[in-house]
Amino acid sequence: MRISQFLAQAPSNIALIKYMGKDDASTNVAANASLSMTLDSLRTSIQVTRHETEIGLAYRFVPELPEGAGPGAQAPLLGDAAVRRFLSHAERIERALPGLLARHGLSRLQGGARFDIRTANTFPAASGIASSASSFAALTLGLGWALSSDPEAFRRAYEAGPGLRRDLAMLSRQGSGSSCRSFEGPWVVWDDQSAAAMETRMPRMKDLVALVSSSPKEVSSSQAHALVKTSPLWAGRTERVADRLRTLQAALGEGDWASVVRTSWSEMWEMHSLFHTCSEPFSYWAPGSMAILQWLAPRVRAGEPVVVTMDAGPNVHLLVAEDRAAELARQFREAFPEIRLLEDSAGGGASLVELRSGS
Repeated sequence: MRISQFLAQAPSNIALIKYMGKDDASTNVAANASLSMTLDSLRTSIQVTRHETEIGLAYRFVPELPEGAGPGAQAPLLGDAAVRRFLSHAERIERALPGLLARHGLSRLQGGARFDIRTANTFPAASGIASSASSFAALTLGLGWALSSDPEAFRRAYEAGPGLRRDLAMLSRQGSGSSCRSFEGPWVVWDDQSAAAMETRMPRMKDLVALVSSSPKEVSSSQAHALVKTSPLWAGRTERVADRLRTLQAALGEGDWASVVRTSWSEMWEMHSLFHTCSEPFSYWAPGSMAILQWLAPRVRAGEPVVVTMDAGPNVHLLVAEDRAAELARQFREAFPEIRLLEDSAGGGASLVELRSGS
């Protein structure tokens, strides 16, 4: 039996303009455009092992660490529902791939195969650091690669330009909306049916992640997307976000730190206020979250070049120029010695890592 190994890695991303609420939950069409910074080493690795057989295509999740996942990687403990969602997306990829590949002069594998899927993260899953985004991006890329009839041609097409990358991003979006932003970087705008990198005048950036909690969220992102529409603050939300997006794009393009800081701060507070005021109010914040925000508030008011944001979770992201990161990290650890601080750089998006074959 011929066996081929495929390894894909995709980073997490942190949104400054948030994707909250869906116009079409079945395909994760967002109610508003969003803007994010792609990370680098906070990522998911997906290893796909292809066992060629005589009949059909089948997918199996294997709860083991992928080869080549890198230092610090851990296989997440996925429940039955999470595994079903993963394998359901694998079948979606299979269905969509013939047409998608044909647009790029490629074709899908003919004949039968069983695909064993292994995954690992370099950060805690389901704790509000966009593990769904990195996981579904890596799965879409890795399985798309494994399902192609000519893996080397797939690799060349993927690395040659944005065409195949962006088509895969839109397919990935159907499994997890924000995953489409993890295919490029460092700055990405997702607007309706496309997600594409944008040019900015910002310096090289780092993300300091205050890991307030690594526990899984009690309210999933999918639940949150539905609940926010019941908040009285939802009225006018899409218009306000569109205004913030225009402001932020202009500020990033000009390197206007003060505007980037203010806009991101306002957006973060509004997003979490939707959770706090919906029909079944809930909060992702932990005591440490509020303490950190109070520590940061005077810096934001003073216009310090520290971009503060939070995803749907308790952890706080501090985006800062690379040459200021060490000093800010020192000050943070002095103020919050009990809170673990993760550090990562801005990155370039999902990548094909390894291809090995055997029999």
